[in-house]
Amino acid sequence: MSNELEPSQLDELRTLFAASSNELLTDEQHARLQEMLTHNAEARHLWFLHCDNELGLAEWAAQSAAEAGSETVPLATRHKRSVEVSLKHVAIIVAALLLIGVAIRLAWRAPAESAEQGVALLAHAAQVEWTSEADSRATGSLLQPGWLRLKSGAVLVEFYDGARLVVEGPAELQLISASESLLKSGRINAHVPQQARGFTVRTSSCEVVDRGTDFGLTVVETSSGAATAEVHVFEGLVEVQANDVATTARALNTGEAVRLEREQLVAIEADRSAFLMEAELVQLEADADRKRFDDWRAVSAALSADPAIVLHYSIEDGQGATLIDQQSNEAARSNGSIVGCEWVTGRWASKLALRFHRSSDRVRILAEQPLQQITLLAWVRVDAMSSGMTSLMAVEAERVGAMNWLITERGQLRMEVGRDLGRRKLDWEAVNSYPVVTSDLYGQWLMLATTFDGSTIRHFINGRACGHGASFKPPSLQIGMAEVGNGRAAAMRHLNGALDEFAIVGRVMSENELHAYFEHGRP
Repeated sequence: MSNELEPSQLDELRTLFAASSNELLTDEQHARLQEMLTHNAEARHLWFLHCDNELGLAEWAAQSAAEAGSETVPLATRHKRSVEVSLKHVAIIVAALLLIGVAIRLAWRAPAESAEQGVALLAHAAQVEWTSEADSRATGSLLQPGWLRLKSGAVLVEFYDGARLVVEGPAELQLISASESLLKSGRINAHVPQQARGFTVRTSSCEVVDRGTDFGLTVVETSSGAATAEVHVFEGLVEVQANDVATTARALNTGEAVRLEREQLVAIEADRSAFLMEAELVQLEADADRKRFDDWRAVSAALSADPAIVLHYSIEDGQGATLIDQQSNEAARSNGSIVGCEWVTGRWASKLALRFHRSSDRVRILAEQPLQQITLLAWVRVDAMSSGMTSLMAVEAERVGAMNWLITERGQLRMEVGRDLGRRKLDWEAVNSYPVVTSDLYGQWLMLATTFDGSTIRHFINGRACGHGASFKPPSLQIGMAEVGNGRAAAMRHLNGALDEFAIVGRVMSENELHAYFEHGRP
């Protein structure tokens, strides 16, 4: 069997999943499901998402059986949904999980979040070009021990012990701890308050120990692989020790500077103007922010003019309790109604956002147009996550084709689509991403998006795909009256953070489109 499922196979798989959940799986169906899961990676992927939607059936059932000792265990998947699964069928599903467990873990298990709380904060950044996308860091990021590699631009790193380093690119700086770093190349301007006395910066040729001062350090790598270093003291006292243990450590006071030449410390003239000051960096950042804000307004206006736009809250002007729909077709505009929330600064100093921090905070919206395709897009800042589902958008009327857009407590993006499987209550078919809204991203602006073309749900963070899965094709997609940043269901929680932009588009935006929109809108 090939790894790409045919439409008929997808329908068969969904039927088998439904039968499994409802204790209707025959021996023949069980054998067929086992065969598909054994030989097809996409089938295993969809099975994993199905099991996740059932709230981790195998683990839950084992725990519940041990506690209740019952032959029949109630399985609650989400609000307004209840089915019963016998222990016999739980055993069948567990056996299937054991059969494919290794493959599932290899393909879809996200790395566990680090218990580290970081050693520093990336407080400011101006005109930064990182050495690679993997090296990229957002302003506000917690920094773990490791390397910062800048191709150009400058950043301000605030160490937890209190030291503040302006790092100018090109540069390679290794963060070792909250009180120590290694500068392989580049230029830094350090401010070390008394509380951070002893802060140390190492290079390949020397060690600089600060005693509560302001100093500059430059490291230039030569073609031979060796490095020359200069230390300039602007105020206070530092100790410089060449790596050659035979060289005596040297104390430098205000206005003094040295260059390390052939493992010898040679006095030179201190030059404060050669180093970027923190105030200059902040000004450069403000200038760059204004330019990025103007760039975003141009692409935002283009999105508002998209013929497929359903509504677009760019959140540029705060007008009390009304959120203005910026779409170009005035007759189709549907302004949002703000309940609670407060106006705060958004991605840039000159832009607004809405903060959600109480259980009553929400924005009421109305999107009556039935859709065949959809893109949901939002710029959000998540400050914390609670148990349950964090609502990005939740519909009021539960009906076939209705949609909820959520973040699970594991940080997964989730889209649910209402489906009638012949039971008393509406069922919700859901597709999750892998965990993306993790604790290390709290406090940062993220562009989240989900698309649905009628057969496949795809999730994106910052313009990059982060998971997908097949879904049934409803007659149409329905929103109607809905709430942004909150929901009425018992399992839903309000967004704890801020919303900077929200859009519903009646077509599927490609990954390239989403990434371009992110690049123009990243703070």
